[in-house]
Amino acid sequence: MRKRLRIVGLGTLAGFSLLVTALSMTAGCIRSEESIQVKGMTRHYRMHAPKDIADRGAVPLVLALHQFSDTDKGMQNLTDFDALADAEGFVVVYPQGRWRVWNVWGKDSPDDVAFLNALIDSVSAQYKIDPDRIYATGASAGGMMTQYFACMSDRLAAIAPVMGSIGTDWAATWPVQPPIPVLIMHGTKDPVIPFNGGDTNAGPGQKVTFLSARDNAAFWAKRNGCGDTPTEETLPDADPGDHFYVKKWTWSCDPAREVLLYEIGGGGHTWAGHKNWYPQFIVGPAAPAPDATRVIWEFFKAHRRG
Repeated sequence: MRKRLRIVGLGTLAGFSLLVTALSMTAGCIRSEESIQVKGMTRHYRMHAPKDIADRGAVPLVLALHQFSDTDKGMQNLTDFDALADAEGFVVVYPQGRWRVWNVWGKDSPDDVAFLNALIDSVSAQYKIDPDRIYATGASAGGMMTQYFACMSDRLAAIAPVMGSIGTDWAATWPVQPPIPVLIMHGTKDPVIPFNGGDTNAGPGQKVTFLSARDNAAFWAKRNGCGDTPTEETLPDADPGDHFYVKKWTWSCDPAREVLLYEIGGGGHTWAGHKNWYPQFIVGPAAPAPDATRVIWEFFKAHRRG
């Protein structure tokens, strides 16, 4: 387990302890979830489908991956994708990382790529899922895993990592898949995964060097064959006095393989527009806007695989 914590570490050991303590107070120990067997391991997840799904045709599937030390239930509460799934008609699944982490480096066990592929197969056997409208989003380490999965599988139609850049050494080794639309959201006041990139402490004598949010987006823009220089747009601010703002960076691409970065000015290591239960002195402030869940879904539904 030490190796996993080192790779996806969330700052100092003291910060990690506080994070886990806060989590235990909110998530509890009782689980109400489903499971599948993957390579000899029991893997857990939560799933939500609209009550009228049987009356619908083929529907989209959204995978929502939790952050480091969190749970599937925590991601469900944080994002509130359930309500949007009911309104928009899609299935949302919250996978549970083993030991509350994700194997974003692909070595050893567990095989989280195999888990996510098996999960797509399992949900598709239960419901009529449109294979060309399968999407993935994730928070922090879940955002990292979302990007890794997109490099290891061709089953996704679009991805949207939030507050989860990738390590500089990972970017050089991940395989190239066909172009995929990417939306990245990251707060400028993120104290865990710095918006401007750089080193993050991950235990005594250990560190991970992350790409900046813009370099993370540029990583995908290059893979998608986009232009090198993005355009910048400051979005309308409903409350100019709150010291938060949103900038949208767009790389020049065919719309079918677009790359976008939402710079959440003043936002921390949080899910914009939603209540954050981690201590602010660890993760920074939660931006009141935009509604990250809504923005991500609007991005997803504009794209189909291929």
